[in-house]
Amino acid sequence: MNTTLRRLGLSAWRSPALMSWGSLGVRAVGFVLVLPLALRHLPAEETAVWFLFLSLTALQGLADFGFAPTFVRAVAYARAGREAGAERLEAVIRTMRYIYVRLALASLALISVVGGVSLWGPISQVREPAQAWSAAALMALGGAFGIRAAMFAVYLQGAERIAAFRRREIVAGLAMVAASSLVLVSGGGLLGLSCVSLAGALAGSALNRALAVRLSPPGTWAAAASPDMEVMRSVWPPAWRSGLGVLMTFGAIQGSGVVFAQLAPPIEVASYLLAQRLMQALSEFASVPFYTRLPGLARMFAEARSAELLTDAGRGMLRANWLLVAGIVGLGSIGVPLLALIGSRTPFAAADLWWLLGTAVLVERIGAMHLQLYSTTNRIVWHIANGVAGFLMICAMPFAYRSFGVLGLPLGMLIGYAAFYAPFSMACSYRAFRLNPAQIDLAASAAPLTVVVAGLLAALRT
Repeated sequence: MNTTLRRLGLSAWRSPALMSWGSLGVRAVGFVLVLPLALRHLPAEETAVWFLFLSLTALQGLADFGFAPTFVRAVAYARAGREAGAERLEAVIRTMRYIYVRLALASLALISVVGGVSLWGPISQVREPAQAWSAAALMALGGAFGIRAAMFAVYLQGAERIAAFRRREIVAGLAMVAASSLVLVSGGGLLGLSCVSLAGALAGSALNRALAVRLSPPGTWAAAASPDMEVMRSVWPPAWRSGLGVLMTFGAIQGSGVVFAQLAPPIEVASYLLAQRLMQALSEFASVPFYTRLPGLARMFAEARSAELLTDAGRGMLRANWLLVAGIVGLGSIGVPLLALIGSRTPFAAADLWWLLGTAVLVERIGAMHLQLYSTTNRIVWHIANGVAGFLMICAMPFAYRSFGVLGLPLGMLIGYAAFYAPFSMACSYRAFRLNPAQIDLAASAAPLTVVVAGLLAALRT
């Protein structure tokens, strides 16, 4: 019995899927513990600045510009011997090191300018602006280190060492949660949180580097960083397509919060950014039932098992959509009393804002899953879907904000997702697999979308 339990535990410890779930679980624990502490111990002005830090760090991460998934594939192909084997792997790593150091420096320069301009007004309203600026500088440094360290995570994923990588992510995440909680309880404020963030970035970089070097052929990471032109020609086309798409949509969404912070009182900014952060977390967790199926779906496509592929994809979509709807309904129902219970200094978003944001996010999830389904055919159109949708958001948000105030921000998102992103993505998968809407979306999407739209209409009437 003990031997069996030991074997099961060891198997779980080595399972990429279970370790990935464990990493998501640690993020959930951090969200459940750190967020309430921040809302309770930080004034609304500092909460708004903290959320802005998170938005700016996310924008800083866009400097990756689609290189991460591209280099994951490049490492995997080189290790599989599909190209020049060990020599090709060394060339990929040399190129990756060359690119990621420059991406980190470029991101630091860019965020110093953008962050300085966007934080000027919000930081001027906190009690101790000098400490807040110091915290901003540390967050920017942490973000730059995080981008540079991404190359080690990229290598480990491409080398199919996901379980080992995620185990370290779990340990580091738990340490960050504990340290952030202690800082907030002891009154460390924004500066303390930023110190923890920088320390976490440095520690994570060191851990992943040591693992990547240990799991690589000897001397692979010792060669001088320099671009290999053949590698550059292979990684640049897919990288810019992915990067442009993400930049347009994710950049527009995160940027809307940064711009709103310049126009509204701190308490309104904090409330909106809190709603945005909560909805982002719900979307990430709701996507798991579908996204964990993607490797299997790709394998089924390669094996021409189309009927099984579509059945499995529809099942994953159904579960993901209902999980997101459950989160939207649940938090929408208990958000106000929950924040009152924990003594939050930041109010929960108004019902109409929450439900409009939830509708936009659900439409995005529906489109994203169809886009992922289409991508199993190895045809990548992310730059079209995200690029056009992001352009529509950027055009719509200013006019919508002028007419409807803060509601205009999620309304602009909904316009981009509903007018192009979701219909285009669904059309791609319908065409590729010769589907009609009844085969997947009537069951997987129609009912969840009806529930959320009904909640939005009810909220708009009150």
